[in-house]
Formats: sequence, C-alpha cells, structure tokens
Amino acid sequence: VSTQSTGRELVGPKSDIWSFGMCILELLNGHKSISNVTPFQAMFRTVTKGAPPVMDKKQWSSQLLDFLSKCLIISPLERSSAEQLLQHPFLETADSEQEMAKILRIIFLNSALDDQGLSLFL
Repeated sequence: VSTQSTGRELVGPKSDIWSFGMCILELLNGHKSISNVTPFQAMFRTVTKGAPPVMDKKQWSSQLLDFLSKCLIISPLERSSAEQLLQHPFLETADSEQEMAKILRIIFLNSALDDQGLSLFL
C-alpha cells in the first residue's frame, strides 16, 4: 500500500512506483512484506515506518538494492520517477525478453512442483 493510498498524497505514477517496489521486495523476500497483521495495520506500519527491509541483502546486487530503495522512498516528491528509474544502471543488467521468459517459466514450474511436494532440481 503506498503512502498516497492512505490519503496523504494524490494517487498517480509515484504510487505505482511504490507498488512496483513493494512487488520487488516481496519477490526478493519470498513472501508478503507484512503478513502477520491485518491489512489496515500493514498499511499504517508501511506509511509510518516505510517498507520492511530486504531479508538477505548479501544475496542481491548493490545495483538492485539501490534501484529498490529509489522505489520505496516514503515521500512521493523525493521518490524516483519512472523516467529516472529507466536510466538506473540496474536495468542495464537485465537479460533479453526471451531469456527472462525462460527464467520465469522455470521459476513458476518449480513453484508449482514445490506446491505438490515435488522438485525440478534434485
């Protein structure tokens, strides 16, 4: 939930940047960022204290962590715009669309197998 969604700021592109950052955070941590409280409590905690931390920072590149930090600045006025984020060095490390599709298929296949108690990788 972005700070804008609470009525503190207008909803717009900057709130989309926040939501994108929260999605990245959840992917990195492997779970919802704040799952042990009610949605209202999670919203209040996020707005007042900021986004929860990345669980294992050593596992991720400094460029990714910097990109994420620019998405999760509480103040929309200080938060990076989409135009600024598109110029971030992290995006230069991205793979081709075809290679990313292969990677995502493997991730989702492995996740589905895990749900069934199976594993693609032994």
